Amino acid sequence: MKTALLGSLAFHLIIGFASMQIVRFRQVRFVPRPIYTVQIIPAVMREPPKEQPPQEQAVQALPQEEPEEMEPPPEKPKKKPRKKEERKPQKKEVPTTELNRIEQPEQQPDSEQQPVTGDVALDADDFPFAYYIATMKRKIASYWHVPGASGKTSLYCRVYFRVSKDGAITTPDIEESSGSFLFDQAALRAVVQASPLPPLPREFRDDYLGVHFSFAYEKR
Repeated sequence: MKTALLGSLAFHLIIGFASMQIVRFRQVRFVPRPIYTVQIIPAVMREPPKEQPPQEQAVQALPQEEPEEMEPPPEKPKKKPRKKEERKPQKKEVPTTELNRIEQPEQQPDSEQQPVTGDVALDADDFPFAYYIATMKRKIASYWHVPGASGKTSLYCRVYFRVSKDGAITTPDIEESSGSFLFDQAALRAVVQASPLPPLPREFRDDYLGVHFSFAYEKR
């Protein structure tokens, strides 16, 4: 009984609820809204404006003045170089007395004109060429002059030097001094000025010839 009663009550509630909803639906009015139609037109692509070239401004060119033709200056006549007059050296007139003094040197006393060259010693054991030694002594003696004021009655010195194959004199040196600087230098100068001597004989096999050349002076 209770179940049937509850079912009946539930049924009537559902029907009542449904009827109320129907009544509410009927009372609601639908008001139509105005509809606006819009026509969409695609936008036209505008081309970018063309760059107009800059207006050329008419520039009135100024008339250019034509350069005046300059006449070349007249060529100056070339001066001919003057020939230098060669001056001839004037001959100095020397008195006859001075010429006699130059041409005729003062003669020294015989006691001071007695230079005597000493002996010649060689480093070579075998040098059988007497003519070569004689030529060497003669040439050195031609440059040998005793100093004027020696102050001594006798002087002696020895000079050592070498003769190359071509005759050149090398390494001249005072081997034994006389005690007089002027005398030693005169002997050394005679050897140096005599260079070169004749070439050494071909039969001589050594590279050079060592010579000990002595100078002696005796005052008479």
